[in-house]
Amino acid sequence: MKAIRLLAPLIAAAAATGCTHNDGDIGPWFGCWAMPEMTVDGQCPDGFDPTATVWEFQSDLVRISLLGSHHDVDAQSWGTWREDNGHLYLDYTHNGAHDGTSEYDAPAWLMIENGATADLSIIEYGKRRMRLEYTTADGEKIIYTLKKTW
Repeated sequence: MKAIRLLAPLIAAAAATGCTHNDGDIGPWFGCWAMPEMTVDGQCPDGFDPTATVWEFQSDLVRISLLGSHHDVDAQSWGTWREDNGHLYLDYTHNGAHDGTSEYDAPAWLMIENGATADLSIIEYGKRRMRLEYTTADGEKIIYTLKKTW
C-alpha cells in the first residue's frame, strides 16, 4: 500500500508533464487548417477540390493531407516549416529519393516543387485565416486560402 502511495504521485506528475505543443508554443500556427480555396493564376484547377486538403502545424513539422470521400487520408506530405519576415518556408529536402512516392515529398496536388524549400509569401495572416502565395518554376501564381479548424 505504501508503494502505491509513492507511485501514484509520480504517475500523476508524469501525465501532467505531457504537452500538446511538442515542447514549444508556436503561437497561432499550431493546429489544423482547412483549405477552402486554391487558385492558379486566378482560377481553381479543373477537377480539383481544395476543401479536401488539410494543413497541420506542430513544432517545426507540417503535414499536408489530401482527404478522400470518407475523410480517410488518400495522400499526405510531411515536411518542416519556418516563418520569417513575411514568408512561410516549407522544406521538402529531407527525403533523398524525391520520386513522388514518399510521404516526405512535397504535396504534388498543390503544385509545390519536390526536393526543395518552397517560399510562400504571407499575404494575409490572422488567428483564424491566412492566405499564402507561391510562384511555381513555370511562373504560375498560386494562392492558398486557409481557415483554422482547431
